[in-house]
Amino acid sequence: MISFWLDGAARSGPTGFLDRPDRIANDGFAASDTCCKVTRRKLSGVESIKRNSLKSSEIQLGDCVLDTDARSLTDGRGQPVDLRYQSMSVLLALAERRGQTVSRQTLIETVWPSTHVSDDSLSQCIADIRRALGDEGRRVLETVPRKGYRLNGGA
Repeated sequence: MISFWLDGAARSGPTGFLDRPDRIANDGFAASDTCCKVTRRKLSGVESIKRNSLKSSEIQLGDCVLDTDARSLTDGRGQPVDLRYQSMSVLLALAERRGQTVSRQTLIETVWPSTHVSDDSLSQCIADIRRALGDEGRRVLETVPRKGYRLNGGA
């Protein structure tokens, strides 16, 4: 079996990832804006393609996938990414309001409802999340000056 990945390179193995499986060309390559897992098999001389989108509880964040139900984050190779409990809670709060600016105060009240914490605790969580996502350019987790934070990712 041959797998096709986002970079268009063919690799051996049973599965791969394609964006926009509806635009699979005759040579099997695709270009897209949604990520789907694709398995290619030959059945009696005819090649079939099986598509498996992300689960409804999963959100694509750069190269990582956040599963909100399982409270887990995996990297592009499917390996788990460790996040402290509070950092995961901040990430999940931002994921609930994906694409919207969430104020620092709202995040603090959501993650630490009955505890007084400083802005430094939230800043540390944001740094942990960016490190875990490999978001050096701050494209996935954006700081909105004087407003808060915005999580950009997944449809």
